[in-house]
Parts: sequence; C-alpha cells; structure tokens
Amino acid sequence: MNKFAIIHMQKFQISDVQGIQKHNQRQGKSKSNLDIDYSKSEQNYDLLNQQKIRYESIIKQEISERVKRKPRANSVVLSEFVVTASPDYMHSLSLEEQKCYFESSLDFIQKRYGKQNTLYAMVHMDEATPHMHIGVMPITEDNRLSAKDMFTRKELISLQQDFPLEMREKGFDVERGEGSEKKHLSPQAFKEKQDLQVEVEQLGNVKKHLETKVVETHNQLKQSTNYIETQNETLQKIQQQFLSLDKKIKEKKQEFETFRNQIPDKPVSMSYLREETKTEVTTKLFGKPEITEKKTGNIVVTREQWRDMTEKVNAAVIIKSDYERLQKTDLVKENKQLHGAVDEICDSLQDSQKRNLKLQEENKQLSTEISSLKAHIRDLQINIKVLYQQTKKVFKEQFKAFRGLVKNELDMKNVDNQFEREHTREIRSRQKGYDMER
Repeated sequence: MNKFAIIHMQKFQISDVQGIQKHNQRQGKSKSNLDIDYSKSEQNYDLLNQQKIRYESIIKQEISERVKRKPRANSVVLSEFVVTASPDYMHSLSLEEQKCYFESSLDFIQKRYGKQNTLYAMVHMDEATPHMHIGVMPITEDNRLSAKDMFTRKELISLQQDFPLEMREKGFDVERGEGSEKKHLSPQAFKEKQDLQVEVEQLGNVKKHLETKVVETHNQLKQSTNYIETQNETLQKIQQQFLSLDKKIKEKKQEFETFRNQIPDKPVSMSYLREETKTEVTTKLFGKPEITEKKTGNIVVTREQWRDMTEKVNAAVIIKSDYERLQKTDLVKENKQLHGAVDEICDSLQDSQKRNLKLQEENKQLSTEISSLKAHIRDLQINIKVLYQQTKKVFKEQFKAFRGLVKNELDMKNVDNQFEREHTREIRSRQKGYDMER
C-alpha cells in the first residue's frame, strides 16, 4: 500500500475566487467534476469557519486593511493548497484519524504562512479520496501582496520535503515519493493525471479479468471436448458389444434352425427291419428234438435307420443344452440393458454438446468484449498523448518535473507509463529528423 503525503498549491487572481468558493462550498452542481457524490456533501466541513464565508469580500477587506500598496488587477490574491494522502492510506484511516490528519496539515500551513493569512480549510468527504482545500492569502511579513516572493521555487521544494516529515512527527505513517525532481504541480493538473491513471488501472484490471475468464472458459471448453470424446469412445464400444451380441444371436438362430430341421415336428413311428428271436432246441429221450423260437425284445435295424436315429438324438441333446443355457441367460434383458446404456450415453452426449456450444458462445462474447476494451484502451492512449502534448505546452520549463512526478507514481503502482512512452516516441522522432538532416 502506498503511503505518500500529498500537498499541492495553485495560485488564483481575484477573478477566480468566486468560482473557487462555489466549488469548495458546493454552491450548485458541477458538470465537469463527476467524482462528486452530492449525497455525501453534508459530511464536508470547514476547520476554520462554522458558517459559510464569502471569499472575495474577506480577501478584499484584508488587502485593504493590511497591504500598503494597491495590488494590480492581475495580482495573485489567493494561494490554495490541496492536502491529502495516497487513496489506500487515506481510506485505511478512521474518520477521526482523517480529521486529525487534516488538523495537523492545517497547523503546518498556518505556522509556515501565518494564521492571519489562512482564510479557510474546507475538507471534502464527498469525492473519491478525502482531501482538504486550504486558502492562504500571500501577504508577506512586511505587508506586501506577493505570491512570487512567498512561494519561491526554493520554498516549494522545501514544502514538499518538510510536509511529510512534519506529518510523520505527528504520528502518521506517510512518506514523500522520490524521483519527482522536487517540482510543484497544480491541483487541476494533478487531478487530471490521477483520473487518467485511475482509468488506466481500472481498464487494466478489467482486461486482466476478461483474459482470466477467457482462459477459464477455454479450459472448460477443452474439458467438455475431452468428455465428449470419451463418451463417444464409450458409445462406440457399447455399440460394438451390441453388434457382437446381435451377431451371436443370429448365429444361434441359424444353428437352431439347422437342428430344428433335423427333428420332426410331431411324434413318429420308427420302422425296423425285423424283431430279433432266439431259437432253443430241447432234446427228448424218444423222438426228434423240440425246436422253439422266442422273441428277445430287440429289433434289427438297417445301417441307414441307425444313422438317422443317431443324428436326431444328437440334435436333441444339443438343443437341450442350449435350452438349459438360455433358461439361465436372458438375452432379451441383456439386449434391453445395452439399449438403455446406449440411450443414456446419447443423452449425456447431447447435454455435453449443448454445454460445449454454450461455452463457445461465452468464449466468443468474451473475445468481443476484449476487442472493445482494446479499442477503449487505444482511445485512452490517444487522450494521454493529447494530454502529454498540451501539458508540455502549458508547463514548458516545469514539464520535466511533471513528467518525473507521473513516472514516480506510476512506477510505484507498477502501471504502464504512457506519458514516458510518448516522451520516448518524441525523442526518437526528433532524433530521426536530425539524422535525416545530417
């Protein structure tokens, strides 16, 4: 978490004072400052004034009573300080601690530039980060109105060094960022820079979130595809088992038909060649021997009759064996179970395909959002380029300090520095033109 103590000063002429008062006291709604939450404006407070004051009237009265010479029309009559700290640190403080931070800041300003010169200390709680506007009239100890003498370059450098030290002595864990080349920045320019910086960070976070979502969707899509492929393989195996079983059933049917043709459909009487008889000879004491024939119960068949009988018996034995096996194995039930398994996998496959299509649609939508975000980022980069060029024109000799401050804060937050990119681009373009002239 960054913990920078922040203080910036801007100079105003008498023609600007009324606008400053309207902004500080929330007189009317600003269309340009979208950060203001007017539902929280009642939480704002002035550490020096219980009631609202008229800036212009008091300034004119103080100048009339205290300043020896009449000031010019374009003289600086008000120097306004904006005091705050890094947003994360500021929001980590309780309301009481925030008020203590602002009171300590006001005490620092009054000791440095005089209580009699301090006009107001308005704390704004209705914007993104709590901050305080302190109005100081630049009246010197020898009663001259001179912002130039009071706020010299040396003084502003010293201000940036001393303020964090003072706040640390008061118990606040803040510091001053290095690398800004110790130059001062106007509150308006600082606010514009912060707004752009916040927007860049937000867009960067959205981009990272979308990229993560795309990766997650892609992984889900891959898992779904693998699942569908596995289900397809399982389905093919079951179909093969089904076909194999169906083939076996057909083969058994053919065997059954073959044996059935060998077995008569109704009882038959078997013909035979003759009945077997046994001849017995009984000898007598007197006369001829007595010859008798008795049936043995056996019959005599031809070889053809024996073969036909054997085939029929064998066929019956085979059919009996198959019948007993079929009694134990329910092929119809097994077939029905296979059909059920096939239907279940088909349903699962259809669900997976639907889920796959949904993931593909989400992936497509995320890709569209990323494309839109990239276009927005390009527009923002163009805006930063324009801001870079215009800031350079306005600040001129102070631009190097402004660029240093931007670089310092963006480096601290590990944010891509578009300002530095524009500067590098400009240097390269200038060098290229110089080389061509040579």
